[in-house]
Amino acid sequence: KKASADTTTRRPRVMPDVTKAIASDIFSGRYPAGSSLPTENELGVEYGVSRTVIREALKVLAAKGLVLSRPRIGTVVCDQDNWNIIDPQVLAWHAPHALDD
Repeated sequence: KKASADTTTRRPRVMPDVTKAIASDIFSGRYPAGSSLPTENELGVEYGVSRTVIREALKVLAAKGLVLSRPRIGTVVCDQDNWNIIDPQVLAWHAPHALDD
């Protein structure tokens, strides 16, 4: 039973951690504005999570203006002008990279 309790306490962090990691890659310039992110499958392999987790993370990033997902085109990084920079999460994700700008 202890193992299942550990799993349930750790599992909810997966999606927020993946979302933060992708945001960090955007802020660091790994994925500059206008560039396409890897496919959901490729991101899933890179971060060791399911496509469902990646899809949910991308939805959060899209809601905050960081990316735009389009059928048959993929997910593209938005220009900084579109980022919801006053969002507390976006500020927290961007803070470690602010001096790099």
